[in-house]
Amino acid sequence: MVSRRWLFLMLVVGAVFSLGLAACGGDNGDEGGAEPIVTDIGQTLEDAADDAGDALNVVTGDPDAGAVVFAEQGCANCHSVDSDAAMAGPSLRNIGTVAEERTEQTAAEYLRESITHPDAYVVEGYQSGIMPAYDGLSNEQLDNLVAYLLTLR
Repeated sequence: MVSRRWLFLMLVVGAVFSLGLAACGGDNGDEGGAEPIVTDIGQTLEDAADDAGDALNVVTGDPDAGAVVFAEQGCANCHSVDSDAAMAGPSLRNIGTVAEERTEQTAAEYLRESITHPDAYVVEGYQSGIMPAYDGLSNEQLDNLVAYLLTLR
């Protein structure tokens, strides 16, 4: 059986190869044989890797960097990570495990959606509209934050 990491690597290599072929281009119908425009291949590769990782439920973030994002964004003001204490938001103690059982989504998908669209699923006993949507985080910050939250087991 093929491991998830091997499959992920194959998907990324396939995306790079496909982008390479597209960048090489060819005659686009212009007499000058103008080169195709490639605006940001790095971002395209990052997006392809994120999509492949999401499909395989592989979290590529750095949990230590995610703990920094958690602190910088003030998440601890509303969420406890070391107790079940009720605060403005639900406790995140054991969220890495609990998130696997909350919805049909993977734990990583659930956490990502809860951060960027917090009213998509509201924990019983809490009101919608309280948590702001953190949709301004970069993909890297979001990956790191999700990786950190998944360590809370």
